[in-house]
Amino acid sequence: MPIYNRQFDKDGHYAEYVETAEANEKFIIARTVQVKDKRKNYWIITKDFKHDDCNKLDCDSIIQSKVIGPLDPLQSRTKIAELNIALQFSEP
Repeated sequence: MPIYNRQFDKDGHYAEYVETAEANEKFIIARTVQVKDKRKNYWIITKDFKHDDCNKLDCDSIIQSKVIGPLDPLQSRTKIAELNIALQFSEP
């Protein structure tokens, strides 16, 4: 998902937020919205990672290595199909 410098603008206000997310046993898919231009970004997170102790390891870097995104709507549909992910968003 968005790292800190994507999540907040230069004034410390939210720049991007999670609008919706879906999950199954292998993946999380999320849709974020950029506040300024209302652009939607899509993210795919693989849940197949193990961690021993986040006090000794940099778990953020481990998690970020399992994140695909930001993707536009077409890229997200293509990647979801390629990975055979049986999840989808309900469009408002």
